Amino acid sequence: EPDQSTRGRILTPEAPVGRVNSTDDDPLGGSAEGAETGQFLPDGTPEVTLRSAIEAANLGRIAGIEFDIPAEGLPANGVPVIQPVTNLPAVNAQIPIDGTTQDGGWVEVRGNGNLDYGIKIIGGNCTLRGFVLNGFSKQDSSTILLSGIGGNLIVGNRIGLNIDGDAAQADDTGIQIEDCSENTVGGTLPEDRNYVFGVGSCILLEGNGSENNIIVGNSLNMLTTGESANSNVGVQLNSVGDENRIGGEEDGEGNQIGCDDTIGIFCASDDPMDGIKVIGNRIGLDEIGTTAAEEGFFGV
Repeated sequence: EPDQSTRGRILTPEAPVGRVNSTDDDPLGGSAEGAETGQFLPDGTPEVTLRSAIEAANLGRIAGIEFDIPAEGLPANGVPVIQPVTNLPAVNAQIPIDGTTQDGGWVEVRGNGNLDYGIKIIGGNCTLRGFVLNGFSKQDSSTILLSGIGGNLIVGNRIGLNIDGDAAQADDTGIQIEDCSENTVGGTLPEDRNYVFGVGSCILLEGNGSENNIIVGNSLNMLTTGESANSNVGVQLNSVGDENRIGGEEDGEGNQIGCDDTIGIFCASDDPMDGIKVIGNRIGLDEIGTTAAEEGFFGV
């Protein structure tokens, strides 16, 4: 007997994954059906850039962004470097954006000092993984900006650092969560750890709409060498909503926060911020948590 459940509905194929194959910054082509720019690689393959892939995702044409940038012409370390000329489009689609799909496991997005943000997510329920983001040094800029719909997962990135994670760059704010709820930054597995640096704040939460955010298992204001990177504040909460958590009681949930003559965690508000939890973090301590690694100005 024929299935009657689809009567009256138009069925469309599941959207494919968009695969970025170029470090160029070309936009989506006017006649493109997928994420193509209308340009071509030397071998005749249609070009897809990060910019065109985000634009295609926002139109519902693709269900995720992966990377397959050819090795020819890449730096000696094999990591492709994407340098947007202007702000990338805000991601307004609920998709994974996965830099670990690139050979070598990383994609670098490098700013030019004049951009407002590196990657901005407004559509919610996105996963961002495997990125090195730096060079977003404009005052009040954010290397990653989460606003609008929440529920995002930010894992396994190096933010405000070089590719090796052993040198801080001049990024103003590493991750900013602005009136956005239920985001998770980091995780309990080693591959989910973010290394985050920002001159002003590594992670900044602002606004009453920033509720139920979880920050766990990260290295903040820390280099991969174990040294502090000299951010002013590791985690800053400004007049946020309720029930935000920094660290936790489970194995791997604590953050390691560098605090060399700076502030580990800073909270400021004229109104009550209920349910803020700061649990199990190592602030100004070594990785084991038994020895002071530096002299902090304030831990919390």
